[in-house]
Amino acid sequence: MTLEYGKFRLLVPALLAASIGLIGCGGGGDGGGGGGNAPATGITVVPERFDFGVITEGNLDQVLPRKFIIRNEGTTSSNIGYIMWDQFEADQFSLLDHLGGNNACAPTPFALAPGESCTVEVEFNPDEIGEFKTALFVQNDAPNVATVGGTLARVEGTYAEVDEIHVTVNQVHACAVNGPQAFVSVTDQERFPIRNLHKENFILEGLDPIYVRQVGENDAYIPLSLSIAMDYSGSITDFPEVVDNMEAGATLLVNEMKANDNADIIVAFP
Repeated sequence: MTLEYGKFRLLVPALLAASIGLIGCGGGGDGGGGGGNAPATGITVVPERFDFGVITEGNLDQVLPRKFIIRNEGTTSSNIGYIMWDQFEADQFSLLDHLGGNNACAPTPFALAPGESCTVEVEFNPDEIGEFKTALFVQNDAPNVATVGGTLARVEGTYAEVDEIHVTVNQVHACAVNGPQAFVSVTDQERFPIRNLHKENFILEGLDPIYVRQVGENDAYIPLSLSIAMDYSGSITDFPEVVDNMEAGATLLVNEMKANDNADIIVAFP
């Protein structure tokens, strides 16, 4: 019997997309809908709260940065003077140098017209095991706005040791040319694939030898087909940050697809 990994190519992007896109009514923050955490200035940051979740040792390279959208929901232009970390444990997170992609915020200070928005990217890069929380602080420096009129977006994440291993048999191919094959998935407690495994890492009673082919060890891959549902009904569009999250999640998945992958997008309108 040969032993092969199952396919995990879009596992981590899909999990992250789900955490971004499926927040539901209220947007995942603790301040209610609309991102209204700075009514004095009209500047909002969405999402108001984001949790990178539990990342196990050796898997930080699998975690994609999170975009935060800074939007002017006021009726006058606002001048953004600072974008910085506001609380302790900020050294476990970083603002990326290239900031927010195609709609990146300009270097501070910069102005946002009414209805205008830009994005910054935050990366979780802890240097030790633990749970970490901080806040991204956006400060309006308009002369007629008090300096306390800033906007906070809370960011958290956990870096954990691998303490569980799960082996799942996905399929048994009894009629393979070179003998029976078992396709298995080997993951840790947070569903990250266990990498760098070889035949000496496995024991199959009464069967030898065994052969292990790891995902990514050659250029061959199996094309994927997936469907992405986009819900633009009122329960979603009533909360702008939820729409942002849904679209960001879909973008994450599409950006990780390869040339021969296929996807359809199902859009639901009221």
